[in-house]
Amino acid sequence: MLLCALLMALWGCEPGAVALGEKSGAGADSAAQSTGDSGAGGDEGTTGDSGTGGDGTGGDSGTTGGDSDPPECGQDPALPAPGACPAVCTGGCDGSLCRVSCEGIAECIGGEIACPAGMACEVSCSGIAACEALTILCADGACDVVCSGIAACEGLQLRCGEPGTCGLSCSGEGSCNGLVQQCGSNACSAECTGIGSFPATECGTSCDCEGC
Repeated sequence: MLLCALLMALWGCEPGAVALGEKSGAGADSAAQSTGDSGAGGDEGTTGDSGTGGDGTGGDSGTTGGDSDPPECGQDPALPAPGACPAVCTGGCDGSLCRVSCEGIAECIGGEIACPAGMACEVSCSGIAACEALTILCADGACDVVCSGIAACEGLQLRCGEPGTCGLSCSGEGSCNGLVQQCGSNACSAECTGIGSFPATECGTSCDCEGC
């Protein structure tokens, strides 16, 4: 009270007033926390869809238009009949068989006969010296040469083809003297019944070869 009386005299303190400054509240509100919203960063960029490459379907199961398997030894390939009979087939055509006829004396001498591709071939030399020094080129079918005239096929060159068989018949006198038969890979044969007919058969890679 004494303190208050002194204070009253000096500053006019009212009784009951406490001049010791008000305590600031113990739990004074702490300054508003500036909780700045930590801004959620910008939207995450959407990664573009990675394109799925189309399944590459491997190579074509290509149909090989290649040649068929060769015939068995002694067998000839099946051949379709041609649309028209080729001019070289002077003896006419029978389906896929081309017949070449040399009947006159020295009719086909010294020339060359090429059998048509895709056909079997039969060359008949019945005239005297009809096919002397002739060259016969067989094709892919069977190839048969018949020498029935005197000296009909003397000095003839017979070149067998592939993959057909190749046959030679020498029935005329001296019909195949100096003849050379060059075989292919299929069966190859020569038959000599004429007097003084001595052909030479070159077997090569023939699977079955029989000369005179």
